[in-house]
Amino acid sequence: MIATTWQDIAAGFKAQLDARLPKGLPTEFGQDVSGLVRESSLLTSVEKEIVRLDATDLRRCVREKQYTAVAVTAAYLKAAALAHAATNCLMDYFPEEAMARAHFLDDELERTGKTVGPLHGLPVSVKGGWEGELLMTDHLGLAGHEITAGFASWVGKQIPDKDGTYVSILRKAGAGERGVDWAKSVFYVKTTNPQAIMHLETDSFLGPTLNPFNRKLTCGGSSGGEGALIGAGGSPLG
Repeated sequence: MIATTWQDIAAGFKAQLDARLPKGLPTEFGQDVSGLVRESSLLTSVEKEIVRLDATDLRRCVREKQYTAVAVTAAYLKAAALAHAATNCLMDYFPEEAMARAHFLDDELERTGKTVGPLHGLPVSVKGGWEGELLMTDHLGLAGHEITAGFASWVGKQIPDKDGTYVSILRKAGAGERGVDWAKSVFYVKTTNPQAIMHLETDSFLGPTLNPFNRKLTCGGSSGGEGALIGAGGSPLG
């Protein structure tokens, strides 16, 4: 059946996202969920250690082989899913791609004894972004991943075949071009933004993104999804 209303499109989009998320996520939350990830029983004790580190310390721990990139990525995939369950902050979630990158990084560190770039193994979340003639370029596009800019009418129509400007810079510093030095940092989610990315609250056909410190409030915009994800402990860098 072809979706004919924006409500149908929204329901289909969210169903596809939900199907990629881990099973057994909580459905009831308090007003303040900023500590949800650190306290969740879905994370192991080691994963809780990982998500308590800031980006600088996390990078150092991966470099010194205290934690593998695979372990770090697995922890943040859980963390991001939990943050989304509580705040509705994600519009894309791609664990298979993220874990493939993490395995590559661990293999390279083991093979060479050196990290691959300054963001080696660091999970990086990416804002939903924009694609279209108005800006002439997509600054935040991630190759192969959908861009909606908060518009239901864009679903399935904006999938860039190359990275946007900012993602390309991160990939060169962290993720490199696809090939021998592919995937130095780990992209694993894309986050919500307001419709047209130009409103002061993050709301769209996907519904409002909530403030992790007070779920009675929304997040500001246009980077509300990033704010909610990081505020809830679901990303070390976005």
